[in-house]
Amino acid sequence: MQTRSEAYFLQLFGAATLRGAAEAAALSELSAVGQTAIPVDVYKLAAKKGFTILEDLAGSACEEGQLLPVSGGYRVRLRRTVTDARKRFSLAHEIGHSYFYRDEGEGPRHVIGVLNAAERGAEEKICDLFAGTLLMPAHALRKNLQEHAGDSPPSIISGLQQAATSFKVSMPALLMRIGSLELDGPPCLFVCSSFRPNPKTGQHPKLRIEFSLGLGEWSNRRFWSGTPVADANISSAIHLYDTWVAETPDSEAGQFVVVGTSLGHNAVPPERPEAGIVMSRKLMGLWKREAVQCVSSSALYTWKHGGNKPSAYVLTVVTPMANSRPSTPAPS
Repeated sequence: MQTRSEAYFLQLFGAATLRGAAEAAALSELSAVGQTAIPVDVYKLAAKKGFTILEDLAGSACEEGQLLPVSGGYRVRLRRTVTDARKRFSLAHEIGHSYFYRDEGEGPRHVIGVLNAAERGAEEKICDLFAGTLLMPAHALRKNLQEHAGDSPPSIISGLQQAATSFKVSMPALLMRIGSLELDGPPCLFVCSSFRPNPKTGQHPKLRIEFSLGLGEWSNRRFWSGTPVADANISSAIHLYDTWVAETPDSEAGQFVVVGTSLGHNAVPPERPEAGIVMSRKLMGLWKREAVQCVSSSALYTWKHGGNKPSAYVLTVVTPMANSRPSTPAPS
């Protein structure tokens, strides 16, 4: 059922889909300041909209950003102890929130009013969609990915890293934007995972899949969010994360891969044959689990929260193994 927030945003831009409305909103913002260069100058866009920006949010439980309507414009508060890429996404996200306010002479007022959980969730989803669209314009992203296209897991990761650097976005934000564009490409799966508890019970923390994205002939394949990486049998991700934990590079941030038996900083990830990665494939409208012979590469990305232990997530690219045996049903 469509929420009032979704209906409002669609009507605001005369679009049939939220994706189309987000594209129209982003194009409007970029055109207003004549923005054609990459990376997008999101701070310039915010200034034109009358935003005052403060980087004063702190604490492990605080939000990434807040939009506060004030007389004559908006005040945006950003979390200070995160990467520049996350600050840029948070600011773009808050620009998205401003579409849900209208100023009729008494300061900005929210057009929907009192929000229940469904309305809040819908608005957050729209603002995330808008932020990715604004920071990674479709034509520019398609061109960049084509220029750095690869067909092996290491070369695909290298191409993704170059794109993320060019657009000054995080890898998860880049992958979510690629998913929204429904790009074609060689058969592969992108997998993001992090160390966290079971999302349903809040217990049993372990390396778990955050989300996955299939391209090309593998667009009908996926891993379910919350699945332990060990259950999916993605050995390259497990080995990399365990090695990173064992070496505890608390003083460093950035990208890590396993080189030989130790960590390598900002290096090309090696390929690793995978005897049977357990994934789900959609056949005749039904999802079925399969164990598939693959090749994978994993890279770990980490950043620091002030004086706390670094946070990290693992990006894995999985492709079919050349001359692999036919897929076999996974044991239940």
